[in-house]
Amino acid sequence: TVEDGEVLFQANCATCHDQDGEGYARADYPAPALNGSMHAWHHPDSQIADIVRNGFGQMPAAGAGWTEDDINAVLAYIKQWWEPEQLAYQTEASRQDP
Repeated sequence: TVEDGEVLFQANCATCHDQDGEGYARADYPAPALNGSMHAWHHPDSQIADIVRNGFGQMPAAGAGWTEDDINAVLAYIKQWWEPEQLAYQTEASRQDP
């Protein structure tokens, strides 16, 4: 559920991506915004899930032990921040790259 995603996000992702998904532009560890103001919505669910599960660049594997339901819950939570046009674009990207 979205509520489960919020709990997981706040416990595991907010330190770097901010509690509102605004990200941080720190020089030592920049973390992109996930709230729609940057590029997260350009990526299909499969790619975002892979990044959460396995890490990418400086990002550690935050969800290495998470279930698919856990990852889907975090994705649902993040998607609440996106504008309808961003969500439509991302939904189509996910459909094309499952």
